[in-house]
Amino acid sequence: MVFITILLFAVAYIFAIVGVVFFESYSIPDRPDLNYQHSFSSLPRALLTLFQLFTLDQWVDIHSDLVAVSNRAFTSTYILLWVWVGAFLFRNLFVGIMVNNFQTITADLFRRQECVEQSEELARMKEELDNEINKHDNRMHRPHLFPSVDSIQQATRCICLHLLTNIHTYS
Repeated sequence: MVFITILLFAVAYIFAIVGVVFFESYSIPDRPDLNYQHSFSSLPRALLTLFQLFTLDQWVDIHSDLVAVSNRAFTSTYILLWVWVGAFLFRNLFVGIMVNNFQTITADLFRRQECVEQSEELARMKEELDNEINKHDNRMHRPHLFPSVDSIQQATRCICLHLLTNIHTYS
């Protein structure tokens, strides 16, 4: 988005310089019938006029004033080229980038929601596994013949929890 904006300003700057140079005669005469006589008298005013043309605000009036003083073919080409490049091309690029960003944000939100749902499901599965292991431990109140049986149950419990945690981190 930043590069598109920089490119837009560079193209606008070039168009403004061309406008100031070629429409110099437009800025000099004191004709009362010209409404936008000072539009290309300086670089800042030319940039402001190009922004006005970018928004398509009174572009026909500016065009008719320029045609009254300058070459019709060059003026029409200049105005229509800027309207096409500035108003249509760059505006569509901005809209396309914004739509793409909104789609990316929406996809990220859906992924986060899926992760939350998976975390809740894993927590539920872990709780069920702990309950089953506790039920199994409560059923076996007899003393263990081998002390290693208790350590095997603890190791099995740790392995199951470890597997559930790995499933959650890799999904």
